[in-house]
Amino acid sequence: MDEVEWELFRSLGAVVLTPPPGNAALCAALDLPIPTGVEHTDAFVLSAPPHGAIHLGPEGKLGGEGLDRIAGFWRVLGLQAPEDADHLGALLMLYAELGEAEQNASEERGRARLHRARAALFHEHIWSWAPGYLVAVTELGIPSVAAWAQLTEQALRAEYADLGAAEMLPLALRAAPPGMDAADSFDETLDALVTPIRSGVVLVPADRLLALLPQRPIRENISAPLYNRITRWGPINRSDENRRVQNAIERLSIDTRAQRQARRLSGGNQQKLTIARWLAAGFTTMLCFDPTRGIDVGTKRQIYALLRELAEAGAAILLFTSELPEIQLVCDRTLVVYRGAVTAEMPGSEADEPALLKAAHGLSTEAAAA
Repeated sequence: MDEVEWELFRSLGAVVLTPPPGNAALCAALDLPIPTGVEHTDAFVLSAPPHGAIHLGPEGKLGGEGLDRIAGFWRVLGLQAPEDADHLGALLMLYAELGEAEQNASEERGRARLHRARAALFHEHIWSWAPGYLVAVTELGIPSVAAWAQLTEQALRAEYADLGAAEMLPLALRAAPPGMDAADSFDETLDALVTPIRSGVVLVPADRLLALLPQRPIRENISAPLYNRITRWGPINRSDENRRVQNAIERLSIDTRAQRQARRLSGGNQQKLTIARWLAAGFTTMLCFDPTRGIDVGTKRQIYALLRELAEAGAAILLFTSELPEIQLVCDRTLVVYRGAVTAEMPGSEADEPALLKAAHGLSTEAAAA
């Protein structure tokens, strides 16, 4: 690569790292549209923060182990890690610095050492997450930002073709737990079961935002569980993903007018979205914790009908609810727990409000009558 190509990486990094209007001259030099401050904030602060830790760390959030690993790479190079060491802009600029240093090295040994460092940075901390991230940024529908993402993706793909494939998977993938296998030992199976989704057990919580990626689009929220195992990673089958996502949206009649961010949906549509994720991915057991709390009557009816349909299709649905009248509408069998113990078991058809309240207070039918 020549100096012009290193400058391209440096400029692409600076564009995303520097908010408008500070990046206007760089955008003009790259023949890119100049984003407004609102567009830059919407894309890189609210919708798609360009931080590797979110994608590479086991916590799936800003900071944490993912940031520590990347900051450690800076320190190994003898550099002071910036506060946002995992920011894509900072990583692209560091990559350009290493490339220039390699190109200008006078000794073969030093040049080889810098080449290994550059390749490690690329495969471990950039290529392992940036291509998918850049596609997501493009799909936000902000033209000025999409142009930057597309040019950056093109530059990275050309660099990958030049460097070749890595000798081993990035650490974030090597450290990730595998899926369950029939040959697993008892201890391995037990460890896998601690992660319920691997064994087909999924949760629909009462606080729907706990189950969603509120700043991501509807499509990404629904499709995310499709890629929860390493064995499912690799090239994305877009047609299969689109089919699953569209089927889930249609089955639950999700209003997609505010599709760019899940947090902009109504409460009822957000709750539908938490269920749609599992419809798309598949499951054997669904734990529903007060799934209809705080949503409108029409949405409640849709959820009731879907839970019944899933149960009749062979899925196990465990429903915890504080709305007693809905038990008879949904449940085949009812268990009442009082002070940590099951005090009553009855068919759903018999679980009217008086019977449930008696059992909930630890009273037998005879005692209540007396």
